[in-house]
Formats: sequence, C-alpha cells, structure tokens
Amino acid sequence: MYDSDTFGDPSTPVFNAFLDDPIHFHVNNVADKARGIAFHTAAHPWERFRTVEASNEIGVDDRFIVAKSSEAIPLGGAGGLADSVGDHIYQEMKQRRRLESGSWGIFRVGDDEDDFKTPVQPLPDRAKGLPPKKRPGWQVAHGHVTDNKHADLLVGVPESDVVGVNAGATYLFFDGEGRDVRDLLDADVQFLGNDDHDHAGMHVDIDDGKVIIEAGSFGRCVEKRYIFENPRSLEGTINLWKADIIEERGGSNK
Repeated sequence: MYDSDTFGDPSTPVFNAFLDDPIHFHVNNVADKARGIAFHTAAHPWERFRTVEASNEIGVDDRFIVAKSSEAIPLGGAGGLADSVGDHIYQEMKQRRRLESGSWGIFRVGDDEDDFKTPVQPLPDRAKGLPPKKRPGWQVAHGHVTDNKHADLLVGVPESDVVGVNAGATYLFFDGEGRDVRDLLDADVQFLGNDDHDHAGMHVDIDDGKVIIEAGSFGRCVEKRYIFENPRSLEGTINLWKADIIEERGGSNK
C-alpha cells in the first residue's frame, strides 16, 4: 500500500523537497471527537522542545489532543540527519481504521528534479546560477521593453495560485537578461491572472516593446491574449483585465 511504484501515489498530499531544504511540519488535530493523535515522520527526527537546551530527539509526538497544534522542525532539513533520499511516510501511528481513512501520506525527498513526479521549484536562496529557462513550469521570453543595455525578461507561470487555482501570473524583470533571477517577487512588474484555471502565462512574448501574455486551458488552443503596449511605464502588481488590448478567440473585446 505504501509503494508508489506499485500502487501509485496516495490521494493524500505528497510533499516534495530537495535534499537539505529547510522544512517545517505544521500538525493540527481538528477532529470532532475526543481522540488524540500520534504524529510520525520516517527518518526525520525533531526536538521535542525547541526552546529547551539538549531536548530529546523524537520521531513520534503523541501530544495532539483535540484542537492541539504544534510544529515539527526535522533536524538536518529534508532527508534528516542521515540525508535519506526517497519516499518517507508521515502518519498517525494508530493505524487501525485510520489507515483506511487516509491518516497518512508521503514526504518525497530528492537530489534533483528527476526524483520527482511533478516539477519542484528550488528555494530562491538555492537557485543561484540556474537559468530561468531551466526552471520547471516557467515560460520565458526576452526582448526590449526598456532601452537598457541588456534585454528585459518576461516569465510566465501558468500554474501559479497567487490569485486562484492555476489562475497564472507573469513577471517582468527590467534588464533581466543581466540579472541573477531567483525570486519572482523581485520582478519590476507582476501581471496576475483573473480567474481560476485561466493559466495566464502559458505563452509569453515581448514584441516591439509590447508585452504579450496568453491564457487558456492546457491541451486547448489559446483563449485570450493580453497586450500591454507601454509596459515600461508600469510598476507593481497589474491585473490582466487592465491590458490595453484583450483578444479573444473570434475577435477582440477591447
């Protein structure tokens, strides 16, 4: 049952992290019955009392009564003290009935992106020297919006959940070709999708000084194109519905 190669991943959340990434588990017991839980994560011990010097290291915490909330911060980060790579179970230890009810899941630790079934972004402070085009899930375009020496950088993230589920977002970095871009929040302009599943940023382009952002469901043709004619004058966060031109399949409505 715990073998993803044989049975596939469980329907409960699969948490992903690169080896040695700093990780926190926030554990809550919100059940409506007076039953405590005992939380366990394989190969990732943590300090029982973080504020107590020389606290015991534990791999199971049974202090979760109803409405109890706590945080487990594994020693050594993802992979634990043994730098363990692969699938690690997190679970409620009383398996009878709770196993079938889904009180368990998988914490997956990998050395590189090939160790994961879905794309995993490196943390910003661990992405030094990684070109934007090699970042999973990023759609990248270069062009001249400004008159700077280096080309400007446009990054579309169609699966971004900043506004809503897969609403998408696009980020413009002035002089971006010459910058070490690690964190999208450092962008000079952020273009945010309008609604859930817009996938805004599924294709992006800079053409003759204009920013072009396309949106639409994956597996289907583009449904909308948002065109900003003078993006150099923009700053901060911009909603896509404020575009100068909005083209829809079958014509333009703006």
